[in-house]
Amino acid sequence: MKIYKVLALVALAMLVAAPLNAQKKKAPAKSSGVYVGGSLGVTFSSANDGLGNGENSKQSGASYRILPEVGFNINKKMAAGVQLGILKGIATFGSFDPSDLKSLGLAVASAGLDISSDINFQNPTKITGFRFAPYFRYVLISGRNLDFFVDGMFAYTSASQKRYAIDRDSGNMTWQGTNYNLIEVAARPGFMVKFGPKFNVICRIGALGVQSAKQQDSEAGVTRFGLDFDSNNLMLGFVFNL
Repeated sequence: MKIYKVLALVALAMLVAAPLNAQKKKAPAKSSGVYVGGSLGVTFSSANDGLGNGENSKQSGASYRILPEVGFNINKKMAAGVQLGILKGIATFGSFDPSDLKSLGLAVASAGLDISSDINFQNPTKITGFRFAPYFRYVLISGRNLDFFVDGMFAYTSASQKRYAIDRDSGNMTWQGTNYNLIEVAARPGFMVKFGPKFNVICRIGALGVQSAKQQDSEAGVTRFGLDFDSNNLMLGFVFNL
């Protein structure tokens, strides 16, 4: 995705917010400053190897991202919160794509991981993770119904890559795998559409920072620094002010 598509997304949010600005202004509802919300994403993939083996030629699978979020609005400009959730598939690697895959390449890689998680696949493998990501938010531009902000985020993900294979000791087919620790320190820009004093839709786009992925009980690992600002790296969610 190109940067103009990101700008188009922002313009769409402004169009959605415009009718809200035209409504009669009401007295703001009292808020405790605490908010809850999160983001949810699910992808289903299917493929056919074209070998004409009927149902055996068809494979399917899914990946998901479930990241509930809780935070506190310190004032109109600052907030602090934390994401905590589970991931499966390519989303496990965080905001930076581990191999710089984009557009079609990213879609193919994601579909491949979805499908290969099926136990009936020729070489079954799956990637899962648990993510803990506290952040500090600063609002750069604040409007009546649209805010632009940047989140300073520290994220830790405990990830595992497993494959279905024969256990050498028992001779049975079991899930065997490798565990990884992923650490990300990044600035994530975004915007928030305020549909009222209680409900907001939030969108984080891209990241600037560093990510480290290391295999547990091993020196193997990789560290990357980068700027990734496009709609391939988009996280859409919501928050509800209590």
